Amino acid sequence: ATTTTGIAIYLASTSNTDVTGNNATATGNGIAIYLASSSNNNVAGNNATSPTGAAFFIISSLNNNFTNNNATATACGGVAIHLRDGSYSNRLFSNTFTASGGSGAIRLGDNGNQGSMSNNSGTFSNDTITCTNCAYSLFVNQSSNVTLVNVTFNRTNYTIGQWAYPENPNFINLSWYAKFNVTTQDFNPVANALINITNLTGATPMISALATGSDGTTGWQPITEWIGNATTGTNYTPHTTTVYSNGSNSTTFNITQSQVYTMQVNLVTA
Repeated sequence: ATTTTGIAIYLASTSNTDVTGNNATATGNGIAIYLASSSNNNVAGNNATSPTGAAFFIISSLNNNFTNNNATATACGGVAIHLRDGSYSNRLFSNTFTASGGSGAIRLGDNGNQGSMSNNSGTFSNDTITCTNCAYSLFVNQSSNVTLVNVTFNRTNYTIGQWAYPENPNFINLSWYAKFNVTTQDFNPVANALINITNLTGATPMISALATGSDGTTGWQPITEWIGNATTGTNYTPHTTTVYSNGSNSTTFNITQSQVYTMQVNLVTA
């Protein structure tokens, strides 16, 4: 589907629909794929491109899944994906967002203090943000928030706006997937060990009694490295990880990427 200044693919008040395998191209300020007042849709495997418009424009839409899409903006004023006007609880997985020529990559909300555009959120997991000569990799404003899990972005090229409702601030949460591997000093797996994980900001464990399986490993856990808001950013790593299994040991990890973190414990014998 191709459009000059209009909309290539448009879902309005649509639910439980698959939008898959399309090549949607807009020229000028057109929109490649547009969801309006639509929920619980599956948008997957699409290639969407717009120079000065939006590759994906999501308005008043919630609980949608976006998987394995390529969204590209190529000129000033364009954006790879834009969520606004109450587009919340959207889930995005293994997409590629590409911005160049002064465009933006990911945008939630807009400029100014219009309450009608507020309350937007998305969880981005295993996505790729490519930002070459772009205006921003991330833009968040008007009571909007983004959670990034296993996503790398340019932390010198993002904007978190000032306008938000007091009960719903703007923020970016950067997290990673971590799996913990517990072994003896002889590198044998320790089953049924319990792990507490405490971040840099406090003594209360953020995760308690996380158990290892028969192979000595836990499941994958999203662990927060950093949260940024309109005025500051807070680091939550290094994390102190304490393992208990007929003996105990504490290890400090800088969790700044998704990987397996190995701990050793001295077992107490009678």
